[in-house]
Amino acid sequence: MIKNTCSFRSILILILAFGLFGIVAFGQKPATQKLIVADKKVDCQSVAQTKCFLVKNAAQENTWSLFYNNIKGFKFREGYTYTLSVKVTKRKDAPADASSFDYSLVKILGKRWTNGKTAGEFQGGAATTQPALDSQKWTLVEIDGEAVKIKKPYVEFNLAENRIGGDAGCNHLMAGFTANGNDIKFTGVATTKMMCMKPRLMEIENKFVRKIESVSRYEQTGRTLRFYAGNVLVLKFSGSDKDSTGEPKMNIKLEDKKWVLTEVGSEMLPALQTEPFLIFDNGNKSFSGNTGCNSVAGRYEIDGDKITFGAVRMTERACMETNQAKAEQSLVNAFSNANRFKIEGDKLSFYNGSTLLISFKGKEK
Repeated sequence: MIKNTCSFRSILILILAFGLFGIVAFGQKPATQKLIVADKKVDCQSVAQTKCFLVKNAAQENTWSLFYNNIKGFKFREGYTYTLSVKVTKRKDAPADASSFDYSLVKILGKRWTNGKTAGEFQGGAATTQPALDSQKWTLVEIDGEAVKIKKPYVEFNLAENRIGGDAGCNHLMAGFTANGNDIKFTGVATTKMMCMKPRLMEIENKFVRKIESVSRYEQTGRTLRFYAGNVLVLKFSGSDKDSTGEPKMNIKLEDKKWVLTEVGSEMLPALQTEPFLIFDNGNKSFSGNTGCNSVAGRYEIDGDKITFGAVRMTERACMETNQAKAEQSLVNAFSNANRFKIEGDKLSFYNGSTLLISFKGKEK
């Protein structure tokens, strides 16, 4: 399971087939890479706290990256910057929490005394801190190597619940996931069913969802996140601090949106003929909306993230369709039992303690 500290090895391993060192496929001869190794090892987090090399690919990279592997036959002396010729061999049946490659020294091409200068380039650079996976809003930038110019689809990780949420382009996206090492599998991938008026956006959404379902492993390098299906890069994301757009943070409030019901517990609600929704009026602490079957109104009080509902009134039409009845009952249950709420981006959730009751997607009023 992924830990909140993001201390697991999979986030940190940067030496992947499409990463720093190119492609080495099964059945191919070992590849030879020219690496520059900095003059000091640095602290890094693998299965436990350890020391890592700093390396860069002499042919491709301009910045230093953490290197979690050993290089067989290489005897490192601190204070020297090395240029190495290294053989890279694909491992068969590599453990889930280990690199897929072995590295062995072919030849030392150069060695010079730099006394901490090259390691200092990394220590003083912006790449020294790898943000936690769940601290970022991951905006989709590429599908199958093709740039996505519409900066709307994104995912966010909830490591405590092993879930992701986000926007597929037109609809809210949600899924569970399991992880083991750098392997990851998304389960129960689902979206809301709102109409998408822009054909290109709908095309991106459909492709995005299909690719999420195909993902088998991932790689995080700083604020870049890559999803792979096997050894094929299918999705690439750019990270930004949650709720940060480069502008001052905008704190969405209950009264800012029309909140459309999308989830009951962790289960996505199917499309209904009449969408259940709530609208809040902070001025007189009242709310109104529709349960999917009946009109509803009442009052509410908030104190920080605490919420209570009262004086709830509903019309009394019968719910003839099962999913409509389920939606209405979930709302009625929330009015009675919700004591906490949380707004993340355009998602509103009501809880009873730590138990998720229902969730909404925010729309313009």
